[in-house]
Amino acid sequence: MEEISNSSLNSPIWLKKIGLIIIFFICFMMVVSLFSYAGELFLVKYLSVDESTTRKLIKTDSHVMLLYYLFNFTASVFVIYFFWRLIIKKDFFSIGFNDSQWLKNLILGLLCGIISISLGFTICLIFGFVKVHELIFSFTDIANYLIIFVLVAISEELMTRGLMLSTLMDGMNDYLALLIVALIFGALHLFNDKVTLLSFINISIAGLFLGISYVHNRSLWFPIGLHFSWNFFQGPVFGYEVSGHKNASIIRQTIHGNDTFTGGEFGFEGSIIAMPIMLLAIFAIHIYYSREAI
Repeated sequence: MEEISNSSLNSPIWLKKIGLIIIFFICFMMVVSLFSYAGELFLVKYLSVDESTTRKLIKTDSHVMLLYYLFNFTASVFVIYFFWRLIIKKDFFSIGFNDSQWLKNLILGLLCGIISISLGFTICLIFGFVKVHELIFSFTDIANYLIIFVLVAISEELMTRGLMLSTLMDGMNDYLALLIVALIFGALHLFNDKVTLLSFINISIAGLFLGISYVHNRSLWFPIGLHFSWNFFQGPVFGYEVSGHKNASIIRQTIHGNDTFTGGEFGFEGSIIAMPIMLLAIFAIHIYYSREAI
């Protein structure tokens, strides 16, 4: 009888990597949900209000929102750190922080986000899709949102580009892995308020936008900078909703016209104008980091 080799009994490495991602995601959602609930309970006692009022304040009050996000951030980093160390069995900094040019890549990411979202806002102004009413600066709100969006950028990039993309890249073609994680990133936003098919497509493209540099250098500094500046300037500066979430902002504006062009209540990420801007940026980033690798 012919002996069956051990290799023929083993699953393909790409299938194992996908299995790891599924296990991680289940663990991640369980722990984050637990911490989120604990955060709500803490805020109920801290604010001395009921749960319904607390949930409203989490969406509208920057101070309360920051306290709540601290719970989510702690949970996210906790799960990612221990999964990376105990299951992936790698040094935590290898997830994307071992970068001798970290400051350069961080600044490039920040500039890329600022330029891209500013271009989109300018186009909307020129074509009348946005009308600016007034400028209001609240130091407290801006400071709170700055911290919030730093925490969001770090935690989401650690999860998606760091753990998920890195893991899949070790088991399949880099660009296929990038596409899969981009679609996962888009799917994670399907639970947001006012989501549309166009906003899902745009968020998935944003996943490519955020991940293309990581494919070339496995550094999280560029995507963290990009993620932060895009969100921060989109919401607290220019006054758009950020993926369906409304924030206090320096520029108070209203949108006019069809939601396809304005983005509607989802924010600029729901606008078709965002699509070519991100696609051009993806191409430029790819060319830049391809040449850097030579």
